[in-house]
Amino acid sequence: TTYDARLIIADVKRPLLGADFFRRHNLLVNLNRQRLIEADTYLSCPCSTSRVAKTELAPIEHDSNKFRKVLQEFPALLQPTFTSATVKHGVQHHICTTGPPVHSRARRLAPDRLTAAKKEFIEMEQIGIIRKSNSPWA
Repeated sequence: TTYDARLIIADVKRPLLGADFFRRHNLLVNLNRQRLIEADTYLSCPCSTSRVAKTELAPIEHDSNKFRKVLQEFPALLQPTFTSATVKHGVQHHICTTGPPVHSRARRLAPDRLTAAKKEFIEMEQIGIIRKSNSPWA
């Protein structure tokens, strides 16, 4: 079984996987036996637990919750933003290089992997994580 979810990877010390992920994918967690169980088929796989204190995430469901009202008024707060607003200064940063890149030679990907990689690069470019290089070696 595969689980389709858009995850943003962050360099954090504590995991951010919350109850909403398990609910969306109909997963059960058995902490006593350290198993992750798919509720539809009861297939399970081993999982590990951590003794590190975790930050718990929970959906805000009650209408009287003041944070829910703020999030309804400003839904963009829940969307990742990778593009910065217009800068208020004229400083620009460039890394100028000469000569060919110093790295190992590129290898061909299998056609299905190449298609998936291109799609992922297009998505990252659209949300502003990456941008096309102006290098003649790119």
